[in-house]
Amino acid sequence: MSRPDSVTPRPLTARAPSRPLTGVIRAPGDKSISHRALMLGGLAVGETVIHGLLEGEDVLRTAAAMRAMGATVERQTDGIWRVNGRGIGGLNEPADVLDMGNAGTGTRLLMGVVATHPFTTFFSGDASLRSRPMARVTKPLEQMGARFVSRDGGKLPAAVIGTGQPIPIAYKLPVASAQVKSAILLAGLNTRGRTTVIEPGPTRDHTERMLRAFGAEVDREERMHECEQPAGEHCCQDSHDPASALVCAVHAPEGAHQHHPLEADVDDAASLREHPADSGKHEGRREDEHRCDQIGPEHLVQVLGARLDREVAEPDPGHP
Repeated sequence: MSRPDSVTPRPLTARAPSRPLTGVIRAPGDKSISHRALMLGGLAVGETVIHGLLEGEDVLRTAAAMRAMGATVERQTDGIWRVNGRGIGGLNEPADVLDMGNAGTGTRLLMGVVATHPFTTFFSGDASLRSRPMARVTKPLEQMGARFVSRDGGKLPAAVIGTGQPIPIAYKLPVASAQVKSAILLAGLNTRGRTTVIEPGPTRDHTERMLRAFGAEVDREERMHECEQPAGEHCCQDSHDPASALVCAVHAPEGAHQHHPLEADVDDAASLREHPADSGKHEGRREDEHRCDQIGPEHLVQVLGARLDREVAEPDPGHP
């Protein structure tokens, strides 16, 4: 097939600039944190203000899902997002299918949210999302009392039939997964008692940090052999090497599924700042010690000959 002249490839030449590059760089928000900020804002009582939300298609699908369940999610002209939540246990049954597009993180985490709400939620998405198995998320949520109707392997489309009497569990992850851990912890918010996740290794802790910032009680331990329900009932025996097991537990108060207020006191949950490029600094990037891709772009910039100064900012409690 002949190629039209208008798109015929032509050689390009790159020349070194005659003077240093200057300007302002605004780093985009983090997608994982953006998903969680919208969900926790929707579960909080009052207004949550989010600066720097990553406005990609996946995150916008999560925003639409939270609106469908009764939260008010609005973007202002200055790019700031405001979320007025319904409170834990206060979400409404969506009137239509939640089309999550290609948002795998949004889908798995929202399954945890709705699993402990007494209504039915239908999830679907694009061809790519419908090809991904969700069984690793649905298995622990079924133990908490939710029911799932889906295609073979837990693939979408799927219906989540939430429970009004959720059961707190202690779940050992077969494989370390921040998404599965987060789904269980989010389900645990609306579950009376102690919900525990035992990890075989460290994963990103965005959810735990943000839950604490919103006022939830979250414990994290380096090792554990067993755990107990508030009533003293034995619930698990950790088979992992205690030196390598990480335990994360969220505590829900009495009557948690009756609109317990999760405090909406977190501003700029996904915020990033801007800095002039000629300063040789890029301070707008949040870092997580459990991510393996932290130095990729910086390494590339240095390989190309640029100088990059690296500084560690003061930690901001509650923020990833």
